Amino acid sequence: MSNEPDVAATPVRNLGKVQKFIVGADFEAYAEQLDFFFVANGVTDSKQKKAVLLTNLPTETYQLAKDLMAPILLREDSLTYDTIVERLQKQLKPQKSALVARYEFDNRSRNAGETVSQYVAVLKHLATDCKFNDAMRLERLRDRLVSGIRDKRMMSELLKLKLEDLTFDIAVAKCIAIEQSYKDVEALQGGKEANPVDLLSKSKLSKKPKPKKEVKSPEKRGSPSSKEQGDRSCYRCLGNHDHKSCPFLKEKCHHCNKTGHIARACKAKKRETQAAHPPIHYADSDDGDSDDYLGSLEVNNVSDKDHVIWVNPEVQGRVIKMELDTGSAVSVLPYKQYKKHFGHVKLAKSLVTLKTYTGQKITPRGEMKCNVKFRGQEKELTLQVVETPGPALFGRNWLSQIQLNWGEIKALKLSKTPQGVMQQKVDQLLQQYESVFSEGVGTLKGHKADLKVEEGCQPSFHKPRQVPYALRPKVEAELTRLEKDGILSKVEYSEWATPIVPVVKRNGSVRVCGDFKVSVNPVLLTKQYPLPRIEDIFANLAGGKHFSKLDLRQAYHQMEVTEASKKFLTINTHKGLFKYNRLVFGISSCLAIWQRVIDQVLQGIPGVQCILDDMIVSGKTNEEHLKNLESVLKRLQDAGLKANKEKCEFFRDRVQFCGHEIEKEGLHKTQEKIEAVVSAPRPEKVSQLRSFLGLVNYYNRFLPNASTHFTSC
Repeated sequence: MSNEPDVAATPVRNLGKVQKFIVGADFEAYAEQLDFFFVANGVTDSKQKKAVLLTNLPTETYQLAKDLMAPILLREDSLTYDTIVERLQKQLKPQKSALVARYEFDNRSRNAGETVSQYVAVLKHLATDCKFNDAMRLERLRDRLVSGIRDKRMMSELLKLKLEDLTFDIAVAKCIAIEQSYKDVEALQGGKEANPVDLLSKSKLSKKPKPKKEVKSPEKRGSPSSKEQGDRSCYRCLGNHDHKSCPFLKEKCHHCNKTGHIARACKAKKRETQAAHPPIHYADSDDGDSDDYLGSLEVNNVSDKDHVIWVNPEVQGRVIKMELDTGSAVSVLPYKQYKKHFGHVKLAKSLVTLKTYTGQKITPRGEMKCNVKFRGQEKELTLQVVETPGPALFGRNWLSQIQLNWGEIKALKLSKTPQGVMQQKVDQLLQQYESVFSEGVGTLKGHKADLKVEEGCQPSFHKPRQVPYALRPKVEAELTRLEKDGILSKVEYSEWATPIVPVVKRNGSVRVCGDFKVSVNPVLLTKQYPLPRIEDIFANLAGGKHFSKLDLRQAYHQMEVTEASKKFLTINTHKGLFKYNRLVFGISSCLAIWQRVIDQVLQGIPGVQCILDDMIVSGKTNEEHLKNLESVLKRLQDAGLKANKEKCEFFRDRVQFCGHEIEKEGLHKTQEKIEAVVSAPRPEKVSQLRSFLGLVNYYNRFLPNASTHFTSC
């Protein structure tokens, strides 16, 4: 008879099968699948659940669980299944920034070969990290589906419905119905069902229609044909390349303000121009076969009036306002202006014929020989007199005889664009606060750094270190400059002395740094103040369209220290002892002291973020951006701080800040950081490994399941 005690074992039904967890997979989904397995098999005991989980983890994930639970052993009864699952979920699926999640959501379009159902599932998955409320979630899903479905027929059917009638569920149902119709039609026509993978690339299932013969515009005549160009004509800029690789892909049109093309290729501009007045051709004879282009009279287009460049030559003793048009083969004067100013001058018969794009011929009333003066130049030129409501045109026949200042014209034209107008406002603002960007070191008003050391500590005096002879002249020049600016003062005696470390900068000059970790820092009462988190900085900039970046000039040196603190900041050099009168980098408290003060200076200004000496300013509109920037400059001026204008950037579409590239669409990695990670040497020591992991972890938000990859390395 056996002495073993009776054990009431839970019957195992073996319904379903538990798969091993795969490194890199979604652990949250795996845990949910395990819960269903336990329900199906009636497993309720926490020990059994824990055993099933741990036996189905790969070695590296098991080791991760073991490390996370340390010092508690996995076999301990106090460690429950739910606790292990919760810790692994936090580690293997860290919370993604809502800003990054929304960027990924807004930029996810349907891929080639992806069915509607697959695309909808991806959108729903991406929306889980975006922190949408329930009402916003369905609305954003619907909008993303409509704009990202990439099928003309589907988009057309969805856009037929009123916005209030188009729900997400209706949009999905319509797209799936159209997708199914593609399959049905293909099956009927070809005797086989269409491959869903190819549906996205097929806009029509029937035979492709022959492309219509392109009618060449005057500016394209004489240029290579589409075949000679390899069918790579770009509709974004009219250049000879594929539109997908166009350098103006993300540029903003100065005419319609839409992104994706430039003004010379703007279709809206072309339609408005043709509606206002038909463009004219210049022909050498009555047959009208000439390809020379006189130019469109775009001055009548109100929306484009700011782009017109006016020239004021003196014609026959009278100043005439003329539109500069490099597309005009001849210079033109409206008949009404001729009658008003030159009615006494007899017209000669014109030898040219003008025509519109529609083929309508326009015969000039005549041509006038006239004396033209412009900025010290004088020529006898010909002017065509035409019945037109447009302005006088300064054409190419005059341009070949009269020299213009194209640099001045380019600057004038740029100043008329929205960017030019905004640049003028920024220039006025910088001129108003020019003291902020003046030379020299600023002095912060109302704040002085006060350093305290442990009571009863012994002063630390260190001899000067040897400086390489090649660097001595540069070190001496830097010490002289710092002493001249009042940052350093020569002293004969000090109980405290810190050796220096010369650091060569990119421009070849030297930065003098004190090695305070061997002297003051060990006994310094370090002040604590949190630095802004990268995630908080970029989240607060959400909605900004343009960005300005300010860099403070020698930031820490702009804050004075108290008289009692100067003795702790004495440095020992081969030129003797010097004490710092300003806060200096290397002191363990300097970051907290400076960040606290600069936060107080900029407190309350919206759209502004600052980390140490770098500031970034934005706004949801240009006016708001300009207002925020002015507030920052005024605060800096009132506080006595100065910025380095050479390192500042204003109203940029994208800027680099804190190792990231930020634009209105979201957050991006920088190539410099990526190359640093890729080119990093293989770690051979624990300290090197920590450095490498810290470098990679800086971009962990861009790496799915980053912690899993780190543990599997």
